[in-house]
Amino acid sequence: MEIQQLRYFVRAAHAASFNEAAESLFISRQALSRSIASLEAELGYALFDRLPVGTKLTPAGARFLAASSGVVSSFDGLERLVRDEHSTLVINLSLPITWRSHFDPGIRRFCEANPTIDVRVTSWTDAECLRRLARGEADVIVSHIPPGESLDEGVELCCDPMRIVMGSACPLATRPLVTIDDLVDYDVVYYACGYEDLVWTPHMRARSESYDNDILHIYDRLHHEDHAVFPSPQATIPTWDDGVVSVPYARAPYDVVSMVGYVSLAVRGESAREAACRQLRDELVSTI
Repeated sequence: MEIQQLRYFVRAAHAASFNEAAESLFISRQALSRSIASLEAELGYALFDRLPVGTKLTPAGARFLAASSGVVSSFDGLERLVRDEHSTLVINLSLPITWRSHFDPGIRRFCEANPTIDVRVTSWTDAECLRRLARGEADVIVSHIPPGESLDEGVELCCDPMRIVMGSACPLATRPLVTIDDLVDYDVVYYACGYEDLVWTPHMRARSESYDNDILHIYDRLHHEDHAVFPSPQATIPTWDDGVVSVPYARAPYDVVSMVGYVSLAVRGESAREAACRQLRDELVSTI
């Protein structure tokens, strides 16, 4: 039994459905179901009744929730205590969901060079990253969407091979390569911001284009629409969603893509915090 399993179970117990719980945890529904099934197998009894619509705790599940909620709360409190004992400064960093692994090297370099600074990383949609910056809940954010009053100009966040992402049931999912001609009859979903200067395929060749900045909404579309595809740099394709696949795009010179984004700071007039946030920003940008 692992603390992560308990966290997943507690979140699922308080949510209206596994889908809602998985979305809030930024994992796939399949990953959440596997974790809970493994926990049930270890315990030897069912925690949930799987209903046609949603789930419901079994009596044993309700008793287990009462016990495990306290364990999760105590463990999280212990983690915070350990961090606070060894840290003189906390920086809250919010990243778009798909960028976490891309920026891990820069975050790691910063933490190694600044062992007394605690960088707390959370992953959200672009819009939520901006809201957290506005609410003062994040010190540094990365976003595809330009902030209203950004302190930084847009920067190139990655230059990577282009992939075409789709649901596993899409007819293109088994192809070794996808060409421009393969996309003629497909709805192409892409970010409204960040792709302005990217002419990755002539627009008139696609049946329609759809714009959205919410990656969770985009991936939900790919799950449910067999003829929707999403062009994305390899670095930003999430590993947590096992319901989608990606295929290389064979269309030179558009088989390599540069994506622009924004690294923004919430400066509060504290010189030590401001200097540390700017140093972290530089490490994130140097990841490219």
